[in-house]
Amino acid sequence: MTIIEVQKSDDMYATIAKVKNIVFQHPAYQKASEEIEKVYKLKLVGDVARNILCLGSPGTGKSTLKNQLQMKYPVTIVNDRTIQHLVCVETPSKPTIKNMAETILIELNDPLFYRGSAMQKTQRIRILVKEKEVKMIIIDELQHFIDHSGNRTAAEVSDWLKTLMEDTKISFVLMGLPRSVQLLTINSQLKRRFSQRVKLPPFTIEKVSDMKIFGSVVKQLDKLFTLPVSISITAERTKRFYYATYGVIDYVVKLMTCAYELAITKKCDHLSDDILRLAFINVIWDDCQPKYNPFDKKFIWKPLDDPDMPFHQAVEPDDYIIS
Repeated sequence: MTIIEVQKSDDMYATIAKVKNIVFQHPAYQKASEEIEKVYKLKLVGDVARNILCLGSPGTGKSTLKNQLQMKYPVTIVNDRTIQHLVCVETPSKPTIKNMAETILIELNDPLFYRGSAMQKTQRIRILVKEKEVKMIIIDELQHFIDHSGNRTAAEVSDWLKTLMEDTKISFVLMGLPRSVQLLTINSQLKRRFSQRVKLPPFTIEKVSDMKIFGSVVKQLDKLFTLPVSISITAERTKRFYYATYGVIDYVVKLMTCAYELAITKKCDHLSDDILRLAFINVIWDDCQPKYNPFDKKFIWKPLDDPDMPFHQAVEPDDYIIS
């Protein structure tokens, strides 16, 4: 490999790293972010605690939103005191009161997070929340309560969470897949506290306006890769991207990143349908037939959500009933 080739390779990796760190502020993401920040600032400035339930299918941006907020409101040191207004944690894979408390204590930098009973750990959370002036706790991956806990454990943890909210009087944001809402059926008092909800759905192309929004995201990504020739975002091309990704931003980024790598390797000046066809095979469906590849001329324009297809149950319904 020549020096020039090494430089081009380095440039490619730098571009990919840059794209990975970009947050695409589509309307649903902006709304969710704004609503959570309103609740955060309401507690910070007015000392009024409110709570939000944030729901979205995999890859729609929940974790990205949480991480962005954590970067925006980091831990600070004021007069030798640690101030941590925002605490972000993930629900353990098999949640119990004890490991939920430990998870929060770790984020609060408690060196003795592993010591004591569940009650003692909870008491240390109360103390640290006050000492560090915590205003909001965000708990991600809420669906673990539904997937890996029995009804009894889920009921115990939900009751513990309700009590913690009452004792600390701070704001809470619960994030998870749409089925996470079932947790609220276990505890009616917890349900009442999370009446405000925001959703992060996948993109859609049902309306012309929706198609324009989705097409603009593809266009924005293409510009970031800075290939000599820009991609042509026609209505048909937008539909092909939608069928190839099911409107999930994570799939869009993976598909276009792979296509960019292939374009550089093959010395192509733009993301052609042939390049995108190969990228779809590489990162989304490795053994698909040509008729199921959205960028193949033989594509039959069918959603890829049947069993054994890449998007089977990839997007959860958001109409779970709460009685």
